[in-house]
Amino acid sequence: MKKIEHYSGVSREEIENDPIFYCKSCLSLGVMASQKDGEDSHCKDCGGAVIGRTNITFWVDSYRLKYGKDYLTGLDIPYNEECKHCALKK
Repeated sequence: MKKIEHYSGVSREEIENDPIFYCKSCLSLGVMASQKDGEDSHCKDCGGAVIGRTNITFWVDSYRLKYGKDYLTGLDIPYNEECKHCALKK
């Protein structure tokens, strides 16, 4: 299987460095901003107002941990690693 390093002229590193905004309650990527500076942002799916900013890798891992499936395919993929934040609390 050939691994794609560049897609539409964008490298994997550029994708990793590009931040995404998500709802911290339901992990939806459907964040709506009512002002240019991002104040008063909310989730279009659950209405939550706590919005996070991260890279795509952290978000994908968080989604798998919370829902136990892959976001794009919908296939059940149990998250086999222990959450790093939970491990620190022990």
